[in-house]
Amino acid sequence: MARRAGAFTSVINAGQAAPCWMTRSGKYLFTANTGSHTISRLLGTGNNVFVDVSVAAAIPSGGAPSDIDADGDVLGVVDHIAGASHLTLFTMNGFGELSDPITVDAGAANANGVAIMPALDTGDDAQ
Repeated sequence: MARRAGAFTSVINAGQAAPCWMTRSGKYLFTANTGSHTISRLLGTGNNVFVDVSVAAAIPSGGAPSDIDADGDVLGVVDHIAGASHLTLFTMNGFGELSDPITVDAGAANANGVAIMPALDTGDDAQ
């Protein structure tokens, strides 16, 4: 994808179905591909966005992702399948590579959002 004078000049296909949600972590952008049940990794440089990896990870539950967010080295995805919702957490390294995921049942049939926030700094440095 490239832009010139505020308009898209070219777009390329990442090869995944229904890339519905996107989040940024540094120079990387991650899309939750609802139809493919996958996450793609893109690379943003100035006015261009390049497909880095079409499938950076699959949704472990097999569900359709409905939201994605990232902060620091954590990426979270909410998905739905068979009347259940799941939260999957990945850690990211400096190259935007995702770790083996941890998935938990969200306890709701239709959870539809996730927000990853930094830990509060309480100022207490006691060990």
